[in-house]
Amino acid sequence: MFQTTVTKKIIVQIYEPPVDIAVNADIVIDVQYDVADQETYNLFGTSMPENVIADTVSFSILKGLNSAFPSGLSFSQIQNPPAEIGNAALEIVKDDLLKFFGIVFTSIIVRELKAEVPSFIANMIPGQNPANTNSAEKWICPNCANSNEGNFCMECGTKKPVREEWICPNCQATNKMKFCSECGTKKP
Repeated sequence: MFQTTVTKKIIVQIYEPPVDIAVNADIVIDVQYDVADQETYNLFGTSMPENVIADTVSFSILKGLNSAFPSGLSFSQIQNPPAEIGNAALEIVKDDLLKFFGIVFTSIIVRELKAEVPSFIANMIPGQNPANTNSAEKWICPNCANSNEGNFCMECGTKKPVREEWICPNCQATNKMKFCSECGTKKP
């Protein structure tokens, strides 16, 4: 199983009456995938650049957002991205990369969604504080998938995972996952 983190800029629709607006957002997605067709993977997948996965995942997230939330997301959903976003994206993309690169996605989790909501728009929603429209401190529990803010999961008590950065000995890139995002070297 392979794992990577994708960070992209997307446009999301926010719908919470009286607000209906498209805004820019930074989205951070944790992706897991497996080799499903070894022959195709050996021909095409081993040389697949990281940006192909990033572009495919972000495109599927956009399609998943439109499928699961056709009217748009509410402010609370921007602050706590629902699992349905990743699940809808997974359904949309599950067969695409198998055809072209021999891999299949097994998990797409939206870890963070930071929307650039203008304060005058956020002020139109009762109870909204524009300073809280970013969810930088949010994390998803690896045990139960609950969205949390503190050091422990509010649902099952699991401690917040520590994300350690490491420098690739091969290309000197800074990484957070098990494999280098630039050259594919395994974390030492």
